[in-house]
Amino acid sequence: MALINIDIFIVNAATAKYYISKRGYDTLRIASKTQYNFDLKIAVRNDWPKEVITTMDKAINAISAKELSDIYNKWTEVTVQEKIDWTLILQIAAVGFVIIAFVVYNNRKLTRVVSEKTSELTTLLKSFDENVIASKTDLEGNITYASKAFCEISEYTQEELIGQPQNIVRHPDMSKEIFKDLWKNIQSGKVWRGEVKNKKKHGGFYWATIMIEPIFNPHNICIGYSAIRQDITPRKEVENLSINLEHKVKEKTKDLNEQLEIVIASEKKQNELFGEVENAKKEVELILSNVLLPLLITSKKDRIILYANSFAEVQYKIPLDQIIGSNIDDLYTAQNQKDHLIEMLQTANGEEFTALLSVTPVLYKGEESYIGMVTDITKQKEQEEVVRKLHKHTQDSIEYASLIQSSLIPEHNDIQEYFQEYFSIWQPKDIVGGDIYLFEELRNKDECLLMVIDCTGHGVPGAFVTMLVKAIERQIIGDILASDEEVSPSKILSYFNQTMKKILRQETVDSISNAGFDGGIFYYNKKENYIKYAGAETPLFYVQDNKLNVVKGSRHSVGYKKCDPNYIYAEYRIDIDQETNFYISTDGYFDQNGGNKGFPFSKKRFKDFLQNNTHISLADQEELLLYNMQQYMGDEEKNDDITVIGLKLTA
Repeated sequence: MALINIDIFIVNAATAKYYISKRGYDTLRIASKTQYNFDLKIAVRNDWPKEVITTMDKAINAISAKELSDIYNKWTEVTVQEKIDWTLILQIAAVGFVIIAFVVYNNRKLTRVVSEKTSELTTLLKSFDENVIASKTDLEGNITYASKAFCEISEYTQEELIGQPQNIVRHPDMSKEIFKDLWKNIQSGKVWRGEVKNKKKHGGFYWATIMIEPIFNPHNICIGYSAIRQDITPRKEVENLSINLEHKVKEKTKDLNEQLEIVIASEKKQNELFGEVENAKKEVELILSNVLLPLLITSKKDRIILYANSFAEVQYKIPLDQIIGSNIDDLYTAQNQKDHLIEMLQTANGEEFTALLSVTPVLYKGEESYIGMVTDITKQKEQEEVVRKLHKHTQDSIEYASLIQSSLIPEHNDIQEYFQEYFSIWQPKDIVGGDIYLFEELRNKDECLLMVIDCTGHGVPGAFVTMLVKAIERQIIGDILASDEEVSPSKILSYFNQTMKKILRQETVDSISNAGFDGGIFYYNKKENYIKYAGAETPLFYVQDNKLNVVKGSRHSVGYKKCDPNYIYAEYRIDIDQETNFYISTDGYFDQNGGNKGFPFSKKRFKDFLQNNTHISLADQEELLLYNMQQYMGDEEKNDDITVIGLKLTA
């Protein structure tokens, strides 16, 4: 190793001593001992002959231990002196001082930057408060914050606004429907935008465009609402001015039409000599006949404005010489344009009619263009009103039918007298439905009968079939009460099957109608503590000892044209020797579409739910069934009526 400056040298003790005493590194000092042991080795060239290396190995092996110790001591003689290196310590201290100084400098610099940004933010917040009409409310609509700009335009102080309901500034001219739509949107997590008229404290008012959005905490829970407004009172005043100007336009229109007739007569006489003048006359005629509203004629090819009347100048607040020749997109974007706009217009003699303002293609100065047109749609609107009244009448009738159908549903108290726990989910797809469940106490307090029925279709047709089922059920109950015969769910289904086919004249496959039902008949004998069940395409689920069991029922519906009138439905008996939960459901719950792919909920998911929730009460199960279905449906429409019944019996 060449003679160089060495700050730290980590080797074994023998090598260190050799360099200190023999190689001239007398400035080195043995500072400390490490935990590592380095063996001393001798290296030779790898290109020497093997004979030479073998001879050297034999010579080295021949050296005795004493001789080896003498050689080692002679070679590594050195004086060891423990000494503190103050130079090194001072160097380390200097470096530490520099680091501390650098940290202090940067800390002061960061403090200055933070102070500057804080000042900027304070200025921005102050500017926002003074210039933006903003407010915040809690979930009940009570004001929790009002900007200075809001206070100025409403003429209230912050103390007068904070804690008050937002409708303190609501103007009585505003429709309640607007605020119903507002609350519906923001309570569902959406942003609401619109125009509102607000009243001032001292009797005035102002118009504003407003954007209201929910405020969420870090856990994505809505904790209030924020609103930002823009004063549009001047624009509204201009709009009112435009409406007044329309009346003056109508008065002038009559005079213009009289003059137009003179122009038309003159133009016809000179048609052969002045062809181009005739075209211009027709263009003027078309323009004048539509002068009741602000008018623009636009080139179809390049969307350049070719003509504008004086009312367009008022409407768009741009001089005519700047409107003509500009691009229509500079006045209105595509998002603001409307193909059709329904308005109530008035003629010069005061006759009002409903009009449709639409865009119509015309030929203006030999170029294909577009112009606005007005069409009388009064009769169409009258017909729409007739249809609306008919629809309302039908809707009212259906809603009344819903009250009748709901009255057929059993009272909870009647069912709870027989079962330790009980729940029922009954949700028609429409106002009325084809699902129904019926409960009757039989000959004494020890017997009851539960029927869960899923009739053909849903809505009004399904509801009609439920009325027929209820009528037959009353006849069945009357026969049971008048007899001592043992109740048989199988026979009850058979009676339904035969009677419905006969009443609806569905005894042949050529019958016009084809109505029936799927369902289950559940009989409970409280005295002897057993149940009997018969199902038509409707299974019975029951849980005993935390294990789910399924009685599939018969694969045969009731009452349809193809149903065998002599079919015997399977009947099952289950003794209640331990706590047992029973569940009967129509297929509406299983078949409801939803999830990521829009697939049906499925009977398997329903069974998994029952198996995994045997440890909770039926009331909690009912709540979870409703919640799970709502989550699974998402934005999907309800497919069918849904009925699910749960019962608990103990030994």
